[in-house]
Amino acid sequence: AHFTFRFSEAVIRTLGVAGLAAVSREFPRSIAALFVVDFLFGCAALCWASTPSVEAVLCSVAIFFMDITRFVDEPGFAYPAQRISALIEALRAGEVFLAATACVCVGGC
Repeated sequence: AHFTFRFSEAVIRTLGVAGLAAVSREFPRSIAALFVVDFLFGCAALCWASTPSVEAVLCSVAIFFMDITRFVDEPGFAYPAQRISALIEALRAGEVFLAATACVCVGGC
C-alpha cells in the first residue's frame, strides 16, 4: 500500500509538472514563479512546524518532489507532520488543477 501511494504521488506530481511545462512556452515566467513558490511554501511549512534551520531548507528540496511528511508517526513529530502534509496536499491539488486549466485554455496537452 505504501509503495502504491508513493508511486501514485510521483505520477501525479510528474503529470502536474509536465502539464505546466507543456504550457510554459505561453507563460514561462509564471510557471517558473510557481515552482519557486512551491519550494518556498515547503520550506516555510517546515520552518513553521519546527524552527528555521539549514535542515528545514534541505528537507524542503525533498518535499518539492514528494510529501515526505505524510507517514511520520514518531511521537512529538506526528501532529506537525500532519499539518505540513495537509498544507502540501492542498498546494499540490491546486497545482494539478492549474495545470489542467492551463492545458485546456492554451489548447495543448
